[in-house]
Amino acid sequence: MRGPAIAVVFTLLLPAIFPSGGRSGDGGSPPLAFLGGGSELTDWEPPAVITEVYYNALRADEYVVISGPAATPSLDVSGWTISDGEGTLTFPPNSAVGGGTVVAQNATAYFEDALRAADFQYRDGNATPMMATGTFQLNNGGDEVVLRDAGGTVVDVFVYGVSSYSGAGWTGPTADAVDQGYVATRARVGTWQDTNSSADWDLLRIRSLGQSALPSVAYAPFTAEVRAFVTPDARADPLFDLIETSTSSIAASLYTLTSPTLGTAMEQAAARGVRIRVLLEGAPVGGIDRDEWTVVQRLAAAGAEVHFMIDDTKRDIQERYRFLHAKYAVVDARWVLVTTENWGDSAFPDGPITGSRGWGAAIDDPPLAAFFGSVFSEDFDDRRRDIATFAEMSVTPVEPRPEPATPRDPRFPSRSAFESDLTVTPIVGPDTSLAILDALRGASRSIHVEVFYAHTTWGPFPNLFLEEILDAARRGVSVRILLDASPYNTDEGDPTDNDDTVAVLTAVAESEGFDLRAKLIDLGAHELTRMHTKGFVVDGEWTLISSINWNRNSVTANR
Repeated sequence: MRGPAIAVVFTLLLPAIFPSGGRSGDGGSPPLAFLGGGSELTDWEPPAVITEVYYNALRADEYVVISGPAATPSLDVSGWTISDGEGTLTFPPNSAVGGGTVVAQNATAYFEDALRAADFQYRDGNATPMMATGTFQLNNGGDEVVLRDAGGTVVDVFVYGVSSYSGAGWTGPTADAVDQGYVATRARVGTWQDTNSSADWDLLRIRSLGQSALPSVAYAPFTAEVRAFVTPDARADPLFDLIETSTSSIAASLYTLTSPTLGTAMEQAAARGVRIRVLLEGAPVGGIDRDEWTVVQRLAAAGAEVHFMIDDTKRDIQERYRFLHAKYAVVDARWVLVTTENWGDSAFPDGPITGSRGWGAAIDDPPLAAFFGSVFSEDFDDRRRDIATFAEMSVTPVEPRPEPATPRDPRFPSRSAFESDLTVTPIVGPDTSLAILDALRGASRSIHVEVFYAHTTWGPFPNLFLEEILDAARRGVSVRILLDASPYNTDEGDPTDNDDTVAVLTAVAESEGFDLRAKLIDLGAHELTRMHTKGFVVDGEWTLISSINWNRNSVTANR
Protein backbone atom coordinates (compact mmCIF):
# COMPACT_ATOMS: atom_id res chain seq x y z
CA MET A 1 0.00 0.00 0.00
CA ARG A 2 1.25 3.49 -0.80
CA GLY A 3 -0.34 6.84 -1.46
CA PRO A 4 -1.52 7.67 -4.97
CA ALA A 5 0.96 9.24 -7.35
CA ILE A 6 -0.61 12.35 -8.77
CA ALA A 7 -0.11 12.61 -12.67
CA VAL A 8 -3.21 8.38 -7.97
CA VAL A 9 -20.31 -8.71 2.35
CA PHE A 10 -28.57 -13.47 8.68
CA THR A 11 -28.93 -14.88 8.49
CA LEU A 12 -32.24 -16.13 7.17
CA LEU A 13 -34.18 -19.19 6.15
CA LEU A 14 -35.39 -19.69 2.62
CA PRO A 15 -36.83 -22.68 0.80
CA ALA A 16 -34.39 -24.19 -1.66
CA ILE A 17 -35.34 -22.92 -5.11
CA PHE A 18 -32.55 -23.52 -7.53
CA PRO A 19 -31.71 -21.29 -10.52
CA SER A 20 -33.99 -22.51 -13.26
CA GLY A 21 -36.15 -19.51 -14.08
CA GLY A 22 -34.93 -16.19 -15.34
CA ARG A 23 -35.72 -12.58 -15.91
CA SER A 24 -38.37 -11.83 -18.50
CA GLY A 25 -36.95 -11.91 -21.98
CA ASP A 26 -33.71 -13.75 -21.25
CA GLY A 27 -32.52 -17.29 -20.87
CA GLY A 28 -32.05 -17.06 -17.14
CA SER A 29 -28.90 -16.64 -15.08
CA PRO A 30 -27.88 -17.52 -11.53
CA PRO A 31 -27.99 -14.81 -8.86
CA LEU A 32 -24.25 -14.25 -8.87
CA ALA A 33 -24.55 -12.94 -12.42
CA PHE A 34 -25.80 -9.75 -10.81
CA LEU A 35 -22.47 -9.32 -9.05
CA GLY A 36 -20.87 -8.60 -12.43
CA GLY A 37 -21.07 -5.49 -14.57
CA GLY A 38 -21.38 -7.20 -17.95
CA SER A 39 -22.57 -10.34 -19.66
CA GLU A 40 -20.38 -10.63 -22.75
CA LEU A 41 -18.68 -13.84 -21.70
CA THR A 42 -16.28 -15.65 -23.97
CA ASP A 43 -16.27 -19.38 -24.59
CA TRP A 44 -12.49 -19.39 -24.19
CA GLU A 45 -11.24 -19.79 -20.64
CA PRO A 46 -7.72 -18.43 -20.06
CA PRO A 47 -5.14 -20.63 -18.34
CA ALA A 48 -5.35 -18.41 -15.22
CA VAL A 49 -6.93 -15.14 -14.12
CA ILE A 50 -6.42 -12.57 -11.39
CA THR A 51 -9.43 -12.99 -9.10
CA GLU A 52 -8.71 -10.77 -6.06
CA VAL A 53 -6.47 -7.79 -5.43
CA TYR A 54 -6.13 -6.20 -1.98
CA TYR A 55 -4.25 -2.98 -2.62
CA ASN A 56 -5.77 -0.30 -0.37
CA ALA A 57 -4.59 -2.14 2.71
CA LEU A 58 -4.91 -1.10 6.33
CA ARG A 59 -1.40 -2.39 7.06
CA ALA A 60 1.36 -4.31 5.26
CA ASP A 61 -0.82 -7.13 3.99
CA GLU A 62 -1.50 -6.47 0.34
CA TYR A 63 -2.18 -9.60 -1.67
CA VAL A 64 -3.11 -10.90 -5.12
CA VAL A 65 -5.10 -14.09 -5.79
CA ILE A 66 -4.52 -16.08 -8.98
CA SER A 67 -6.99 -18.80 -9.98
CA GLY A 68 -6.62 -21.49 -12.60
CA PRO A 69 -9.51 -22.98 -14.58
CA ALA A 70 -11.80 -25.38 -12.76
CA ALA A 71 -10.76 -28.24 -15.05
CA THR A 72 -7.10 -27.77 -14.05
CA PRO A 73 -6.78 -28.03 -10.26
CA SER A 74 -3.00 -27.54 -10.44
CA LEU A 75 -1.48 -25.34 -13.16
CA ASP A 76 2.32 -25.12 -13.42
CA VAL A 77 3.28 -21.43 -13.19
CA SER A 78 7.03 -21.80 -12.69
CA GLY A 79 8.68 -18.66 -14.05
CA TRP A 80 5.40 -16.76 -14.42
CA THR A 81 5.42 -13.16 -13.21
CA ILE A 82 3.17 -10.61 -11.55
CA SER A 83 4.05 -6.98 -12.18
CA ASP A 84 2.74 -3.51 -11.36
CA GLY A 85 5.07 -1.80 -13.85
CA GLU A 86 7.57 -0.86 -11.15
CA GLY A 87 8.30 -4.21 -9.59
CA THR A 88 8.07 -7.82 -10.67
CA LEU A 89 7.34 -10.97 -8.67
CA THR A 90 8.43 -14.28 -10.22
CA PHE A 91 7.06 -17.67 -9.24
CA PRO A 92 9.92 -20.01 -8.24
CA PRO A 93 10.49 -23.42 -9.86
CA ASN A 94 7.87 -26.10 -9.20
CA SER A 95 5.13 -23.53 -8.49
CA ALA A 96 1.48 -24.27 -9.20
CA VAL A 97 -1.82 -22.42 -8.83
CA GLY A 98 -5.25 -23.91 -8.27
CA GLY A 99 -8.68 -22.62 -7.33
CA GLY A 100 -7.34 -19.58 -5.49
CA THR A 101 -3.62 -19.14 -4.91
CA VAL A 102 -2.71 -16.27 -2.59
CA VAL A 103 0.43 -14.22 -3.17
CA ALA A 104 0.76 -12.02 -0.07
CA GLN A 105 3.04 -9.17 0.81
CA ASN A 106 3.18 -10.46 4.40
CA ALA A 107 1.99 -14.03 4.88
CA THR A 108 1.82 -13.63 8.66
CA ALA A 109 -0.38 -10.52 8.45
CA TYR A 110 -2.56 -12.21 5.83
CA PHE A 111 -3.18 -15.16 8.15
CA GLU A 112 -4.02 -12.82 11.04
CA ASP A 113 -6.66 -11.08 8.92
CA ALA A 114 -8.04 -14.04 6.97
CA LEU A 115 -7.24 -17.07 9.19
CA ARG A 116 -6.09 -18.73 5.99
CA ALA A 117 -2.54 -19.47 4.95
CA ALA A 118 -1.01 -17.64 2.01
CA ASP A 119 0.65 -19.78 -0.66
CA PHE A 120 3.42 -17.33 -1.52
CA GLN A 121 4.89 -14.19 0.05
CA TYR A 122 7.04 -11.41 -1.35
CA ARG A 123 8.24 -9.61 1.75
CA ASP A 124 7.61 -11.34 5.08
CA GLY A 125 6.16 -14.52 6.53
CA ASN A 126 6.66 -18.24 6.27
CA ALA A 127 5.00 -18.91 2.88
CA THR A 128 7.01 -19.81 -0.21
CA PRO A 129 8.96 -16.68 -1.22
CA MET A 130 8.52 -15.09 -4.62
CA MET A 131 11.59 -13.79 -6.43
CA ALA A 132 11.26 -9.99 -6.44
CA THR A 133 12.90 -7.33 -8.60
CA GLY A 134 12.19 -3.62 -8.41
CA THR A 135 9.46 -2.43 -6.00
CA PHE A 136 6.12 -4.19 -6.19
CA GLN A 137 3.77 -2.04 -4.08
CA LEU A 138 0.32 -1.13 -5.33
CA ASN A 139 -0.95 2.45 -5.39
CA ASN A 140 -4.17 3.01 -3.44
CA GLY A 141 -5.66 5.27 -6.08
CA GLY A 142 -4.58 3.58 -9.29
CA ASP A 143 -2.25 0.93 -10.66
CA GLU A 144 -2.18 -2.25 -12.70
CA VAL A 145 -1.49 -5.92 -11.98
CA VAL A 146 -0.16 -7.82 -14.98
CA LEU A 147 0.13 -11.62 -15.02
CA ARG A 148 2.53 -13.05 -17.62
CA ASP A 149 3.52 -16.62 -18.41
CA ALA A 150 7.12 -17.87 -18.39
CA GLY A 151 7.55 -16.72 -21.99
CA GLY A 152 6.47 -13.17 -21.17
CA THR A 153 3.04 -13.36 -22.81
CA VAL A 154 0.32 -11.40 -21.02
CA VAL A 155 -2.18 -13.86 -19.50
CA ASP A 156 -4.41 -11.46 -17.55
CA VAL A 157 -4.51 -7.84 -16.40
CA PHE A 158 -6.34 -5.86 -13.72
CA VAL A 159 -6.34 -2.06 -14.06
CA TYR A 160 -7.95 0.31 -11.56
CA GLY A 161 -8.28 3.94 -10.53
CA VAL A 162 -6.07 6.51 -12.24
CA SER A 163 -3.76 3.99 -13.93
CA SER A 164 -2.75 4.94 -17.48
CA TYR A 165 -2.09 1.34 -18.57
CA SER A 166 -2.80 0.80 -22.28
CA GLY A 167 -1.20 -2.55 -23.04
CA ALA A 168 -2.54 -5.98 -23.85
CA GLY A 169 -5.19 -7.63 -21.69
CA TRP A 170 -7.38 -4.61 -20.88
CA THR A 171 -9.79 -2.41 -22.84
CA GLY A 172 -11.88 0.62 -21.93
CA PRO A 173 -12.05 2.55 -18.66
CA THR A 174 -10.23 1.40 -15.53
CA ALA A 175 -12.07 -0.36 -12.73
CA ASP A 176 -13.26 1.83 -9.87
CA ALA A 177 -10.76 2.12 -7.03
CA VAL A 178 -12.01 0.57 -3.78
CA ASP A 179 -11.85 2.23 -0.36
CA GLN A 180 -9.38 1.29 2.32
CA GLY A 181 -9.88 -2.18 3.76
CA TYR A 182 -11.86 -3.48 0.77
CA VAL A 183 -10.86 -6.13 -1.74
CA ALA A 184 -11.26 -5.80 -5.51
CA THR A 185 -12.94 -9.03 -6.64
CA ARG A 186 -13.64 -10.49 -10.07
CA ALA A 187 -17.20 -11.50 -10.95
CA ARG A 188 -17.98 -15.18 -11.28
CA VAL A 189 -20.82 -16.52 -13.41
CA GLY A 190 -20.25 -20.26 -13.37
CA THR A 191 -16.68 -19.55 -14.50
CA TRP A 192 -14.71 -16.40 -13.84
CA GLN A 193 -16.07 -13.53 -15.91
CA ASP A 194 -13.38 -12.33 -18.29
CA THR A 195 -14.20 -9.48 -20.67
CA ASN A 196 -10.82 -7.77 -20.15
CA SER A 197 -12.68 -4.70 -18.87
CA SER A 198 -14.00 -2.96 -15.78
CA ALA A 199 -17.24 -4.93 -16.20
CA ASP A 200 -15.42 -7.85 -14.55
CA TRP A 201 -14.62 -5.82 -11.43
CA ASP A 202 -17.15 -3.01 -10.79
CA LEU A 203 -19.59 -5.15 -8.84
CA LEU A 204 -22.71 -4.70 -6.76
CA ARG A 205 -20.89 -6.24 -3.80
CA ILE A 206 -17.54 -4.90 -2.62
CA ARG A 207 -15.83 -7.24 -0.19
CA SER A 208 -14.15 -6.27 3.04
CA LEU A 209 -10.97 -8.05 4.10
CA GLY A 210 -11.53 -11.37 5.87
CA GLN A 211 -15.12 -12.05 4.81
CA SER A 212 -16.25 -15.61 4.30
CA ALA A 213 -17.09 -17.07 0.89
CA LEU A 214 -19.79 -19.59 1.73
CA PRO A 215 -21.48 -21.53 -1.07
CA SER A 216 -25.23 -22.02 -1.20
CA VAL A 217 -26.35 -25.27 0.42
CA ALA A 218 -29.75 -26.91 0.78
CA TYR A 219 -31.37 -29.35 3.20
CA ALA A 220 -34.18 -31.33 1.59
CA PRO A 221 -36.42 -33.08 2.06
CA PHE A 222 -36.83 -33.74 5.78
CA THR A 223 -39.55 -33.76 8.39
CA ALA A 224 -39.07 -31.64 11.48
CA GLU A 225 -40.84 -29.85 14.25
CA VAL A 226 -41.37 -26.19 13.43
CA ARG A 227 -42.32 -23.34 15.74
CA ALA A 228 -43.56 -20.25 13.90
CA PHE A 229 -44.50 -16.93 15.43
CA VAL A 230 -44.93 -13.21 14.82
CA THR A 231 -43.99 -10.30 17.05
CA PRO A 232 -45.00 -8.63 19.26
CA ASP A 233 -47.97 -11.02 19.59
CA ALA A 234 -45.90 -13.99 20.75
CA ARG A 235 -44.06 -11.85 23.31
CA ALA A 236 -40.76 -13.36 24.48
CA ASP A 237 -42.27 -16.82 24.87
CA PRO A 238 -40.81 -18.61 21.79
CA LEU A 239 -37.27 -17.53 22.65
CA PHE A 240 -37.73 -18.01 26.38
CA ASP A 241 -39.04 -21.56 25.88
CA LEU A 242 -35.97 -22.61 23.87
CA ILE A 243 -33.58 -21.01 26.34
CA GLU A 244 -35.38 -22.43 29.38
CA THR A 245 -35.35 -26.00 28.02
CA SER A 246 -31.77 -25.90 26.70
CA THR A 247 -29.51 -28.57 28.13
CA SER A 248 -26.06 -28.15 26.59
CA SER A 249 -25.43 -25.03 24.49
CA ILE A 250 -26.76 -21.77 23.14
CA ALA A 251 -24.94 -19.82 20.41
CA ALA A 252 -26.60 -16.53 19.48
CA SER A 253 -25.44 -14.09 16.79
CA LEU A 254 -27.31 -10.81 17.31
CA TYR A 255 -27.22 -7.19 16.26
CA THR A 256 -28.40 -6.16 19.74
CA LEU A 257 -29.46 -7.88 22.97
CA THR A 258 -31.39 -5.54 25.27
CA SER A 259 -34.13 -7.76 26.74
CA PRO A 260 -33.60 -8.31 30.49
CA THR A 261 -36.04 -11.23 30.36
CA LEU A 262 -34.02 -13.10 27.75
CA GLY A 263 -30.78 -12.11 29.43
CA THR A 264 -31.96 -13.53 32.76
CA ALA A 265 -33.10 -16.73 31.05
CA MET A 266 -29.61 -17.21 29.61
CA GLU A 267 -28.03 -16.46 32.99
CA GLN A 268 -30.15 -19.21 34.51
CA ALA A 269 -29.20 -21.57 31.70
CA ALA A 270 -25.52 -20.84 32.35
CA ALA A 271 -26.05 -21.57 36.04
CA ARG A 272 -27.29 -25.08 35.22
CA GLY A 273 -24.25 -25.78 33.04
CA VAL A 274 -25.38 -24.70 29.57
CA ARG A 275 -22.55 -23.19 27.51
CA ILE A 276 -23.65 -19.69 26.46
CA ARG A 277 -21.92 -17.88 23.61
CA VAL A 278 -23.20 -14.54 22.32
CA LEU A 279 -21.79 -12.51 19.43
CA LEU A 280 -22.91 -8.88 19.20
CA GLU A 281 -22.35 -5.89 16.93
CA GLY A 282 -19.75 -3.66 18.55
CA ALA A 283 -21.10 -0.41 17.10
CA PRO A 284 -24.85 -0.56 16.46
CA VAL A 285 -26.45 2.62 15.15
CA GLY A 286 -26.68 4.98 18.12
CA GLY A 287 -24.21 2.96 20.18
CA ILE A 288 -24.46 0.18 22.77
CA ASP A 289 -27.17 1.26 25.18
CA ARG A 290 -27.38 0.90 28.93
CA ASP A 291 -29.93 -1.94 28.73
CA GLU A 292 -27.65 -4.06 26.55
CA TRP A 293 -24.55 -3.32 28.59
CA THR A 294 -26.38 -4.34 31.77
CA VAL A 295 -27.50 -7.61 30.15
CA VAL A 296 -24.03 -8.53 28.87
CA GLN A 297 -22.34 -7.61 32.14
CA ARG A 298 -24.61 -10.01 33.96
CA LEU A 299 -24.14 -12.69 31.34
CA ALA A 300 -20.36 -12.42 31.53
CA ALA A 301 -20.51 -12.61 35.33
CA ALA A 302 -22.61 -15.78 34.99
CA GLY A 303 -19.90 -17.42 32.87
CA ALA A 304 -21.24 -16.70 29.37
CA GLU A 305 -18.75 -16.02 26.58
CA VAL A 306 -19.66 -12.65 25.06
CA HIS A 307 -17.81 -11.34 22.01
CA PHE A 308 -18.24 -8.22 19.88
CA MET A 309 -17.41 -7.62 16.23
CA ILE A 310 -15.60 -4.27 16.15
CA ASP A 311 -13.75 -1.61 14.23
CA ASP A 312 -10.57 -0.24 15.84
CA THR A 313 -8.87 2.36 13.68
CA LYS A 314 -6.05 2.81 16.21
CA ARG A 315 -5.01 -0.80 15.58
CA ASP A 316 -5.87 -0.83 11.86
CA ILE A 317 -8.78 -3.19 12.45
CA GLN A 318 -11.77 -3.03 10.13
CA GLU A 319 -14.90 -5.05 10.87
CA ARG A 320 -15.37 -7.78 8.28
CA TYR A 321 -18.98 -6.72 7.73
CA ARG A 322 -20.56 -3.27 7.74
CA PHE A 323 -22.77 -4.49 10.58
CA LEU A 324 -23.19 -7.82 12.29
CA HIS A 325 -26.93 -7.65 11.65
CA ALA A 326 -27.83 -11.29 12.28
CA LYS A 327 -30.65 -12.40 14.56
CA TYR A 328 -30.28 -16.17 14.94
CA ALA A 329 -29.45 -18.76 17.56
CA VAL A 330 -28.47 -22.43 17.64
CA VAL A 331 -29.71 -24.30 20.72
CA ASP A 332 -28.40 -27.70 21.86
CA ALA A 333 -26.92 -28.30 18.39
CA ARG A 334 -30.41 -29.17 17.13
CA TRP A 335 -32.67 -26.12 17.14
CA VAL A 336 -32.13 -23.25 14.68
CA LEU A 337 -33.99 -20.06 15.56
CA VAL A 338 -34.15 -17.23 13.00
CA THR A 339 -36.06 -14.00 13.50
CA THR A 340 -36.36 -10.68 11.72
CA GLU A 341 -36.15 -8.94 15.10
CA ASN A 342 -33.51 -7.82 17.56
CA TRP A 343 -33.70 -9.40 21.01
CA GLY A 344 -35.30 -6.51 22.84
CA ASP A 345 -38.59 -5.52 24.46
CA SER A 346 -39.98 -3.89 21.32
CA ALA A 347 -40.29 -7.25 19.57
CA PHE A 348 -40.29 -9.56 22.58
CA PRO A 349 -42.15 -7.80 25.41
CA ASP A 350 -43.02 -9.41 28.73
CA GLY A 351 -46.72 -8.68 28.38
CA PRO A 352 -49.45 -7.95 25.80
CA ILE A 353 -48.22 -4.54 24.64
CA THR A 354 -47.49 -2.86 21.35
CA GLY A 355 -44.18 -3.28 19.56
CA SER A 356 -42.57 -4.01 16.22
CA ARG A 357 -44.03 -6.46 13.74
CA GLY A 358 -41.63 -9.26 12.92
CA TRP A 359 -41.53 -12.91 11.92
CA GLY A 360 -39.69 -15.84 13.43
CA ALA A 361 -39.30 -19.59 13.18
CA ALA A 362 -37.44 -22.35 14.98
CA ILE A 363 -36.67 -25.68 13.31
CA ASP A 364 -35.51 -28.83 15.06
CA ASP A 365 -32.91 -30.37 12.73
CA PRO A 366 -29.32 -31.25 13.75
CA PRO A 367 -27.78 -31.01 10.23
CA LEU A 368 -29.27 -27.54 9.76
CA ALA A 369 -28.04 -26.60 13.23
CA ALA A 370 -24.57 -27.84 12.34
CA PHE A 371 -24.44 -25.51 9.36
CA PHE A 372 -25.46 -22.46 11.37
CA GLY A 373 -23.13 -23.57 14.15
CA SER A 374 -20.18 -23.59 11.75
CA VAL A 375 -21.00 -20.07 10.56
CA PHE A 376 -21.29 -18.91 14.16
CA SER A 377 -17.97 -20.47 15.14
CA GLU A 378 -16.16 -18.74 12.28
CA ASP A 379 -17.65 -15.36 13.15
CA PHE A 380 -17.17 -15.77 16.93
CA ASP A 381 -13.51 -16.86 16.76
CA ASP A 382 -11.47 -14.43 18.89
CA ARG A 383 -8.36 -15.13 16.82
CA ARG A 384 -10.00 -12.73 14.38
CA ARG A 385 -8.60 -9.24 14.78
CA ASP A 386 -12.09 -7.74 14.61
CA ILE A 387 -13.41 -9.85 17.51
CA ALA A 388 -13.17 -8.43 21.03
CA THR A 389 -14.05 -10.37 24.14
CA PHE A 390 -16.23 -8.77 26.79
CA ALA A 391 -13.15 -8.19 28.95
CA GLU A 392 -11.50 -6.26 26.11
CA MET A 393 -14.44 -3.92 25.57
CA SER A 394 -14.44 -0.38 26.91
CA VAL A 395 -17.97 0.96 26.60
CA THR A 396 -19.70 4.16 27.67
CA PRO A 397 -23.31 3.08 27.18
CA VAL A 398 -25.88 5.50 25.81
CA GLU A 399 -29.37 5.93 27.19
CA PRO A 400 -31.85 3.56 25.56
CA ARG A 401 -34.50 4.94 23.28
CA PRO A 402 -37.89 4.79 25.06
CA GLU A 403 -40.39 2.42 23.46
CA PRO A 404 -44.20 2.75 23.73
CA ALA A 405 -45.84 0.39 26.21
CA THR A 406 -49.45 0.70 25.10
CA PRO A 407 -51.60 -2.39 25.84
CA ARG A 408 -52.33 -4.52 22.79
CA ASP A 409 -54.27 -7.76 22.49
CA PRO A 410 -52.33 -10.47 20.60
CA ARG A 411 -53.88 -11.32 17.23
CA PHE A 412 -51.56 -14.08 16.06
CA PRO A 413 -50.65 -16.50 18.87
CA SER A 414 -47.66 -18.76 18.22
CA ARG A 415 -48.08 -22.02 16.38
CA SER A 416 -45.93 -23.59 19.03
CA ALA A 417 -45.31 -26.99 17.46
CA PHE A 418 -46.25 -28.72 14.24
CA GLU A 419 -44.61 -31.34 12.05
CA SER A 420 -43.84 -30.32 8.49
CA ASP A 421 -42.06 -31.69 5.44
CA LEU A 422 -39.41 -29.10 4.68
CA THR A 423 -36.91 -28.00 2.11
CA VAL A 424 -34.63 -25.33 3.57
CA THR A 425 -31.76 -23.28 2.23
CA PRO A 426 -29.87 -21.28 4.86
CA ILE A 427 -28.66 -18.06 3.28
CA VAL A 428 -25.84 -16.18 4.95
CA GLY A 429 -25.40 -12.56 3.97
CA PRO A 430 -23.57 -11.17 2.20
CA ASP A 431 -22.21 -14.43 0.75
CA THR A 432 -25.43 -15.75 -0.79
CA SER A 433 -27.94 -12.95 -0.17
CA LEU A 434 -28.80 -12.65 -3.84
CA ALA A 435 -30.10 -16.23 -3.89
CA ILE A 436 -33.26 -14.61 -2.53
CA LEU A 437 -33.86 -13.70 -6.17
CA ASP A 438 -34.37 -17.38 -6.98
CA ALA A 439 -37.47 -17.55 -4.79
CA LEU A 440 -38.96 -14.53 -6.55
CA ARG A 441 -38.08 -15.95 -9.96
CA GLY A 442 -39.78 -19.19 -9.05
CA ALA A 443 -43.12 -17.51 -8.26
CA SER A 444 -45.98 -18.64 -10.48
CA ARG A 445 -49.10 -17.40 -8.65
CA SER A 446 -48.44 -14.91 -5.83
CA ILE A 447 -45.87 -12.94 -3.88
CA HIS A 448 -46.75 -11.33 -0.54
CA VAL A 449 -44.03 -9.08 0.89
CA GLU A 450 -43.57 -7.40 4.28
CA VAL A 451 -40.34 -5.44 4.60
CA PHE A 452 -39.05 -2.69 6.86
CA TYR A 453 -37.80 -0.72 3.90
CA ALA A 454 -37.06 -1.17 0.21
CA HIS A 455 -34.96 1.53 -1.44
CA THR A 456 -35.97 2.40 -4.99
CA THR A 457 -32.36 2.04 -6.15
CA TRP A 458 -29.10 0.56 -4.86
CA GLY A 459 -26.88 3.48 -5.76
CA PRO A 460 -25.84 3.03 -9.41
CA PHE A 461 -27.62 -0.33 -9.49
CA PRO A 462 -31.36 -1.03 -9.53
CA ASN A 463 -32.95 -2.65 -6.47
CA LEU A 464 -32.71 -6.20 -7.78
CA PHE A 465 -35.45 -7.49 -5.46
CA LEU A 466 -37.92 -4.91 -6.74
CA GLU A 467 -36.84 -5.56 -10.32
CA GLU A 468 -37.53 -9.26 -9.86
CA ILE A 469 -40.92 -8.52 -8.29
CA LEU A 470 -41.85 -6.32 -11.26
CA ASP A 471 -40.79 -9.08 -13.65
CA ALA A 472 -42.97 -11.54 -11.72
CA ALA A 473 -45.96 -9.20 -11.98
CA ARG A 474 -45.37 -8.81 -15.71
CA ARG A 475 -45.61 -12.58 -16.18
CA GLY A 476 -48.95 -12.66 -14.35
CA VAL A 477 -48.01 -13.20 -10.71
CA SER A 478 -50.23 -11.38 -8.20
CA VAL A 479 -48.00 -9.17 -6.05
CA ARG A 480 -48.75 -7.43 -2.74
CA ILE A 481 -46.08 -5.34 -0.98
CA LEU A 482 -46.50 -3.82 2.47
CA LEU A 483 -43.84 -1.39 3.72
CA ASP A 484 -43.20 0.28 7.06
CA ALA A 485 -44.75 3.73 7.54
CA SER A 486 -42.79 5.01 10.53
CA PRO A 487 -41.16 8.47 10.14
CA TYR A 488 -37.77 6.78 9.72
CA ASN A 489 -38.92 5.34 6.39
CA THR A 490 -41.18 8.11 5.05
CA ASP A 491 -38.99 11.20 5.16
CA GLU A 492 -40.17 13.74 2.61
CA GLY A 493 -36.55 14.76 2.04
CA ASP A 494 -35.46 11.24 1.07
CA PRO A 495 -36.26 10.41 -2.58
CA THR A 496 -35.60 6.67 -2.24
CA ASP A 497 -37.49 5.59 0.90
CA ASN A 498 -40.77 3.73 1.37
CA ASP A 499 -43.31 6.35 0.29
CA ASP A 500 -41.31 6.86 -2.90
CA THR A 501 -41.09 3.09 -3.46
CA VAL A 502 -44.88 2.78 -3.14
CA ALA A 503 -45.34 5.64 -5.61
CA VAL A 504 -42.91 4.16 -8.14
CA LEU A 505 -44.37 0.64 -7.98
CA THR A 506 -47.93 1.95 -8.16
CA ALA A 507 -47.15 4.10 -11.19
CA VAL A 508 -45.50 1.21 -13.03
CA ALA A 509 -48.38 -1.17 -12.20
CA GLU A 510 -50.98 1.34 -13.38
CA SER A 511 -49.04 2.16 -16.52
CA GLU A 512 -48.53 -1.47 -17.53
CA GLY A 513 -51.78 -2.82 -16.14
CA PHE A 514 -50.51 -5.74 -14.09
CA ASP A 515 -51.68 -7.06 -10.70
CA LEU A 516 -49.36 -5.33 -8.22
CA ARG A 517 -50.40 -3.33 -5.17
CA ALA A 518 -47.95 -1.55 -2.86
CA LYS A 519 -48.96 0.14 0.40
CA LEU A 520 -47.60 1.67 3.56
CA ILE A 521 -48.88 -0.14 6.65
CA ASP A 522 -51.37 1.69 8.88
CA LEU A 523 -49.44 1.31 12.14
CA GLY A 524 -52.24 2.80 14.22
CA ALA A 525 -54.85 0.37 12.91
CA HIS A 526 -52.59 -2.58 13.73
CA GLU A 527 -51.39 -1.08 17.04
CA LEU A 528 -47.74 -1.46 16.05
CA THR A 529 -44.75 0.86 16.54
CA ARG A 530 -43.14 -0.17 13.26
CA MET A 531 -43.15 -2.99 10.75
CA HIS A 532 -39.64 -4.39 11.02
CA THR A 533 -40.18 -7.59 9.02
CA LYS A 534 -37.91 -8.60 6.14
CA GLY A 535 -39.76 -11.46 4.54
CA PHE A 536 -42.19 -12.73 1.98
CA VAL A 537 -44.38 -15.69 1.04
CA VAL A 538 -44.25 -17.07 -2.50
CA ASP A 539 -47.15 -19.09 -3.95
CA GLY A 540 -48.37 -19.86 -0.43
CA GLU A 541 -45.57 -22.43 -0.18
CA TRP A 542 -42.21 -20.79 0.44
CA THR A 543 -41.45 -18.39 3.29
CA LEU A 544 -38.50 -16.06 3.70
CA ILE A 545 -37.56 -15.01 7.25
CA SER A 546 -34.69 -12.59 7.04
CA SER A 547 -32.53 -10.02 8.76
CA ILE A 548 -31.65 -8.45 5.39
CA ASN A 549 -33.22 -5.08 4.61
CA TRP A 550 -33.80 -4.21 0.96
CA ASN A 551 -31.00 -1.73 0.43
CA ARG A 552 -27.58 -2.26 -1.14
CA ASN A 553 -25.62 -2.19 2.11
CA SER A 554 -27.83 -4.78 3.82
CA VAL A 555 -27.69 -7.16 0.86
CA THR A 556 -24.01 -6.84 0.01
CA ALA A 557 -22.13 -5.79 3.15
CA ASN A 558 -23.92 -6.88 6.35
CA ARG A 559 -23.55 -10.25 8.04
